Amino acid sequence: MHIDQNNEIRSSTGALYTQLDILYKIFEILIEEHEEIRLSILHHGSQVCTPWRGLLLSSPSLWGKSLNFDLLMGKPAWRDEVIRRSGESPAYITRLGGSRSYFDREEELFLATFIRNNWQRTKLLRIVLPIQSVVDQIFDISLLQSPHLHLEDVEIREHYLCLRDEDSSIPTLFTPIVSRATWKADFGGHAPRLRRYLIGPTFQFPYQATWLPHLRELRATLTACLIPNLLDELRNIISLEYLELTLLELHTANPDARARMSNMVLPRLKYLEVNATGHNPESIDLVNYITPAPGCSMQVVIDYWDALSPSDIGSIVRALTAFPLNGGEGGKDDLGWIEVYDSALRIRSNGHQLLLRGPFQSNLWTPCFNHFAASPSYFHNVSNMRLMLGKEVVDGIPSADVTITRILSSMTSAVHLTTDWITLSLLRRLSANDQSSTESNKTLPALESLSISGTNADLNDLEAWLDSRTAHALKPIKRVNIYWHSEDYPNPEVFQRFTSLEVKLFDWRGSPRA
Repeated sequence: MHIDQNNEIRSSTGALYTQLDILYKIFEILIEEHEEIRLSILHHGSQVCTPWRGLLLSSPSLWGKSLNFDLLMGKPAWRDEVIRRSGESPAYITRLGGSRSYFDREEELFLATFIRNNWQRTKLLRIVLPIQSVVDQIFDISLLQSPHLHLEDVEIREHYLCLRDEDSSIPTLFTPIVSRATWKADFGGHAPRLRRYLIGPTFQFPYQATWLPHLRELRATLTACLIPNLLDELRNIISLEYLELTLLELHTANPDARARMSNMVLPRLKYLEVNATGHNPESIDLVNYITPAPGCSMQVVIDYWDALSPSDIGSIVRALTAFPLNGGEGGKDDLGWIEVYDSALRIRSNGHQLLLRGPFQSNLWTPCFNHFAASPSYFHNVSNMRLMLGKEVVDGIPSADVTITRILSSMTSAVHLTTDWITLSLLRRLSANDQSSTESNKTLPALESLSISGTNADLNDLEAWLDSRTAHALKPIKRVNIYWHSEDYPNPEVFQRFTSLEVKLFDWRGSPRA
C-alpha cells in the first residue's frame, strides 16, 4: 500500500501517526517550503537508509509535486524515473526555461506529449510555451479549451524564438508572428478548482468564465479592452489577493458607460499592478473604483498618447489618494518620491508607485501640486524624500506661488532630501520670497542632510538656500553630498562658514572625490 493511501485511511480513522507517518509529513512540509530543491530533497532523502527509501518510493504524490522539467530535461534517465515514481498522483508540471533563451524541439515534443497523456491528473501547469510549438501542432492548444475538474494553478508565458533542432542553432525569431488574443485558455468555462491564472498577450481574456470568481491570483494581458467591461468582470472576484494587468491599446469607453461605473470592494486584494497603454489614461479608473484590502500595495504605470482632458485630470487627481506617502495609520515611510517632468509624473512610496507618461502634462502639474498641498498627511511620515522637478516645471511656477512650500512644510519627519540643481534653484527662489515667509519658516523642519545631483550646478543657490534656513531659524543641515557632473570640481571651502556642515564631493558615478 502506498503511503499516500495509508495517510487517507489514518485520516479517516483518527489513528495515531507512526514514525514513518511523521517522517512523511516532514518531507511533505520540506518540499512545500522549498520549491526549487524539491527533487534534491527527495533524491538525497531516498539514499539515506532503506526505511527512508521505502517511504519515499511509496509516496508518489511527493514525486508528482516535483515534476520540474527545467531540472529534468537534461537528464533523460532521471526524468523518466521521476515520472515513473509519480505514478498516477496529481501532476505539478513546471517548465519555465530558467535563463535559457531557447527551447529544443525534441524536449518540447516530449513535454507536450507528457502533458497530453497526463492532462486530467494535472493540478499545476507553469510553462513557457514556444509559439512554434502551437503553430507546428507539437503542443495541443485544444487542451486549454476543455473543462478540467482538478486544475488549480495555470501559468502560460509565450516564447517567441524558433525551436532549436541542434546545439549549434542560432536563435531566430519565429515567423509568422501570432496576433494578440488569438488563442483561448478558458477551459470551456469550467475549472472549478482554479485559483491562480496567468496568461500572456496571445491569449484572449476569459470573459464570463464560471471559474473567474474563485481566483485568488490573476495576471493577464488584455488587448483593446474597455475599462467598464473589465471592472464588471473583476467585481465578482471577491477572493482575489493578487491582481496584475497589462492593458495594450486601451480603447476609449463610451462616456455613458464610464458614468455608470460604481465602486467595488475586493476585501482580500493585497497587490495591484497595472501597466497600460492607450490614447488616454482611462486605466486609472481601476484605482478609482476598486477598494482593496487595507495596506494593499499598488504599482500603476500608464502610457498615453493624447492630450489630457479635464475629465482625465480629475480622474488622476482622485487616484492620488490611493497612493499615500504616509506609511499608513501610525506608520513611517522610509521613502517618498515626487518626480515631475514635461512628459512624466512619478509618485512613489514604500509599496506604492504611480507613473504617468505622455505628452502635454503641463495642465496636470498644478492640480496635483494643489492636491498635495491641501493634504498634509501625505508626507508627514516620510523620512527620506526625493524631489525632482524638470526645468519646464520649475520655470512654470511663479515666485509668489506657495504650493511647493506648503508641500515641503508638511514633510515634518523628513531628515534627508535627494534633489537636483534645477529643483534646488526653485527652493532657493521660493525661500527668498517674503510672501512665503510664513510657510518658509516651517519648510522641512527636521531636515539634516541633502544629496544633490544633475547638471546646471550652482553653488550660489545652495549657499543661499542654507542661509535662508538660518534666517528662518530652521534646523541646520549637517551633511551635503554633491554628485558633480563635470571635470572641474568646485572648492567646498565656500561652505566653511557653516560650522556644523560637512560637504562631500562625488563624481557622477557616486565615487568619492579624492
